[in-house]
Amino acid sequence: MIDGEGTDDRGLPPDAPINPKIDKQFWCSSDVESFRGFEYYRDGICRSFMDLIPEPEAHNEWSFHGSVETMPIGVGRLNRVVATSHLVRRTKAEIANSNEECFYLNYKTRGECQIHQSDHVSTLKSGDVGIFDSAIPFDLEHRRCPELAVSSFMLPRQSIEDRMRGDLPRRPMILSRHPKLGALIRETASTLAQEADRISVAEGARMYDMLLDLVAMALSSNEEADSLPRTNRAHALLLAAKSYVDQNHFRGDMNPDVAAKALGISVRYLHKVFAENDASFAEYVLGRRLEAAASTLATSAFLHLSISEVSRRCAFSDPAYFHRVFKNCFGCTPGDWRSNQHR
Repeated sequence: MIDGEGTDDRGLPPDAPINPKIDKQFWCSSDVESFRGFEYYRDGICRSFMDLIPEPEAHNEWSFHGSVETMPIGVGRLNRVVATSHLVRRTKAEIANSNEECFYLNYKTRGECQIHQSDHVSTLKSGDVGIFDSAIPFDLEHRRCPELAVSSFMLPRQSIEDRMRGDLPRRPMILSRHPKLGALIRETASTLAQEADRISVAEGARMYDMLLDLVAMALSSNEEADSLPRTNRAHALLLAAKSYVDQNHFRGDMNPDVAAKALGISVRYLHKVFAENDASFAEYVLGRRLEAAASTLATSAFLHLSISEVSRRCAFSDPAYFHRVFKNCFGCTPGDWRSNQHR
């Protein structure tokens, strides 16, 4: 009883709008005179992240262009940056003046960045996801490319510590190269970076928590090891399966065979991983679809869609079945739910 028509390849309706409930701020150097462009960009960087020292290259200071977009997500923030190449520094002085303790998880989408910290250099290339501690001085050198683009997730230190076993890293690490979790971390970071302002606040928080779990697991295990402990492997597979469903539950062909093949495991093991956590694969898929339907019905930008169209976009091909399971889950019909949300 599923139908994935009318959705894009990311599992979202093709006309999914920007979520107006997301509190975003935006700075762009083109909004001011060219000679003030870098100064304006620097102000946006410091407001979005924390006290930093961006330094332009001498030859492009007057032709510099850059933009910074920041928004809350889960217990942290997402900052999207596109800019001409430059250097970003954080010294002991800036650290001493800051009350905020966090790690930054950077998903590089364009260019190359060298992260200098604790006498170590990690090179972040396009498609890489790297992490570093904001409480230890660092340099981010973007000077090897004409333009950079990066999505940076602020991860509160306490949120990582609560999930970890072992010590926090004191040098930058490229987590997308982790032998078991790297691909999943990259996929989750990429999806959040692209869709954080198009999905519901609750959906964004759910995926952000999943990203935190994956990061903590990668940091807790030996990144050079060929395998994870059995309990961690099962947990990682459960997170992988849930992440896959979260990103693809609009698809019409979503079923255990497709998910197991995408995850590289057997269908039997997929069912086992879910069964050990008190929920079946089918129940999880149904729950995500119902949550997506409830969120769509509660969003003003989708008021022009009929109930049947909402159900179809959320992968229910039988309207009667959709009404029945929706009422069982939320205690009212889809129509009543929509009316109650828009009073």
